[in-house]
Order: sequence, then structure tokens, then C-alpha cells
Amino acid sequence: RKYFCQNKLPKYFLLSEDEHVLRKQLCYRANNMGMKELDLLIGKFADLHLSAMGRPELLAFNSQVLALETPEVFKMVMGQLPCDQPMMKALREFAHAKGFVRSTPR
Repeated sequence: RKYFCQNKLPKYFLLSEDEHVLRKQLCYRANNMGMKELDLLIGKFADLHLSAMGRPELLAFNSQVLALETPEVFKMVMGQLPCDQPMMKALREFAHAKGFVRSTPR
């Protein structure tokens, strides 16, 4: 509670400047979204794709997928909500290609 009153975020919320450490941070967060289905899906996506991404793509993955609320991400992946962000579209296509979702994406 005290962190929300201060202007500074706790150290564990800050993203690293080092690209290797940033990948590890994002991979950890992708595997711990809070919903087992998303942990498996986004964690697998991160394991396969984060190593090929540069810093701009990593930051986009963070802001377009990991920064969203878990139910919102789940609904976007399932096709219940539209998604217009490129990283979320890639995640949705990945989910359909790997059989996590059976219907066609919107």
C-alpha cells in the first residue's frame, strides 16, 4: 500500500536496461500471469519468441500483453474481445496455430 503513495515504483517493477535481463524479466512475468491457461500459453510464446526480439519488441510485448489485466488478455486470445495491437495479434495467432483455441480469430 505504501508504494502507491510514493512517486517511485518498487525495484521489482522496474524493467532492466540490459536486454538479456529484460528478456528474463518478461519471460518470468509471462509464465506467471495468474491464470494457469495464460501461464501456459503466454509462457510458451515467450519461450519461443523473446530470444529473437529486440528491445523495442520486448517493450511492446510488455505494454501490449503483460501490462493488461489477465481477464482482458484471456478474452482477447479467445476472440471475445477485438485486439488491434500487433503483439496481441501475434499471440492470438500463436494460440490458434498451437491448438490452445479451436475457433477462428476475429
